[in-house]
Amino acid sequence: MIPRPTTQQALADTTFTLSPDAVVGVEAPLWTETLDELAKVEFMVLPRLPGIAELGWSDESALDWPAYRERLAAQAPRWEVLGINFYRAPEIDWA
Repeated sequence: MIPRPTTQQALADTTFTLSPDAVVGVEAPLWTETLDELAKVEFMVLPRLPGIAELGWSDESALDWPAYRERLAAQAPRWEVLGINFYRAPEIDWA
């Protein structure tokens, strides 16, 4: 069996010839064939969607993982009050 590269390895080995000025936004598709309840959709979307927004709207120089983790964790109380079923990624201090 031939080992498959990770996404990071594949991207690192790729040369992009597209000008940054040609990119107008980001895309975050969600396939919902097996998501038959809103709680399942929420779980698949959150906290991914804020991460996609962060990447799409922030300048690359402003991307800072420790600061983002704090901003993301600050959303948990809001989502909990709203009854949103979100994935509590272990990399985030949700306390």
